[in-house]
Amino acid sequence: MTNQRLHDSLAEVEQLLGTTGELLLRGDALALERQAAALRQAVGAFAHLSRSQPQDPALHARMADMAVQFRRQRETLARRSAMAERT
Repeated sequence: MTNQRLHDSLAEVEQLLGTTGELLLRGDALALERQAAALRQAVGAFAHLSRSQPQDPALHARMADMAVQFRRQRETLARRSAMAERT
């Protein structure tokens, strides 16, 4: 059952990450700030759970996909920041 909690926690992170990406693309700074705080909290909860639980290959694959999404969001944020500095 605790392994299910780990999967559920990861699902929450995935959902919040997707919403954060949408807000980043829309450029809604206030909503993005609130969403980023929720994402940080969910990632912290997942990290806490994952330290004490065995992880199966499916979980590793999902985490790898998330890492790619995080990287893309960082790159998008960096581009937006550079554009904002030019104006």
